[in-house]
Amino acid sequence: MPDPYAYDDEGLGALAVREAVRAIPVPRPLRAIAGAALLAAAFPAGPTALAPAVAVFALLVAPGERPRSPVWWLTPALLRAIEYGFVLCVATRAGDGGGTSALPAAYGLLVALSFHHYDLVYRVRYAGLAPPAWLSVAGGGYEVRMIVVSLLAVAGPSALRAGLAALAAVLAVLFVGESVSAWTRWLAAQRQERSGQEE
Repeated sequence: MPDPYAYDDEGLGALAVREAVRAIPVPRPLRAIAGAALLAAAFPAGPTALAPAVAVFALLVAPGERPRSPVWWLTPALLRAIEYGFVLCVATRAGDGGGTSALPAAYGLLVALSFHHYDLVYRVRYAGLAPPAWLSVAGGGYEVRMIVVSLLAVAGPSALRAGLAALAAVLAVLFVGESVSAWTRWLAAQRQERSGQEE
């Protein structure tokens, strides 16, 4: 069975508090839902309230000692839904006039993220390859990316639009490049193993 926690896509922030946060006796999916409610409550207060709310959200969802739960599989899906919804909500609310100016860049970011998450699931499930630790740091993880989006929103619609586009481009190059490299190495190892068995 694949490691369920390999799907979480945590960044440096979650990794830093993992050992400090002890396992809260509440299933992580419920904590993720509570964190989503906290983020929703922070939106009416404006962009300046979002970054602190994301920090609290990351602490709330931090796995601590990571006990295996029968509902562990809900957590990655909830984290994806919360991050994607957060990006779209920020882009919509911070738009110029009609509220849509940042949406194309936001969708570009979601394309890069969905590729990464799709690749991550299939890599763990079929190749048995956990993502390298450096990728979690370089890619930010869900909590770091959400904080970056929050800070871009504070800087204004133009900065948000440009920042989302730049973030989408950088992450696309990072995730696609690392994925191609990892799958190429795995396929080469599989071919070599088959050749050794045939001999």
